[in-house]
Amino acid sequence: MLGIGLPELILILALALIVVGPDKLPEMAKTMAKHLLELKKTANALKENFQEEMADIERPGDSRPKQIEAESSADNIHDIASDSLTELKADMDEDEDESGQEKQKNS
Repeated sequence: MLGIGLPELILILALALIVVGPDKLPEMAKTMAKHLLELKKTANALKENFQEEMADIERPGDSRPKQIEAESSADNIHDIASDSLTELKADMDEDEDESGQEKQKNS
């Protein structure tokens, strides 16, 4: 369980009791449990979806077209990420130029 032992768990509960208070602690615990359960369900659904897609790709009969499609999707994602990084770098360079010009005006 995330590498948390009994002493750490007791310390976390004691701090939560002090910070939140005894009246709101049960309500907070229920809310956190609901969110963790929802997160776990989402993670499991994502894992199952990924495994299904991998199984579709690995099928011997029609795997080649799906593999090519997956590779082209990966290339598209790579291109989009590269374009975004290039735009971000250009924006950062513009901001640096503008801040340099402002410093020169203030000097």
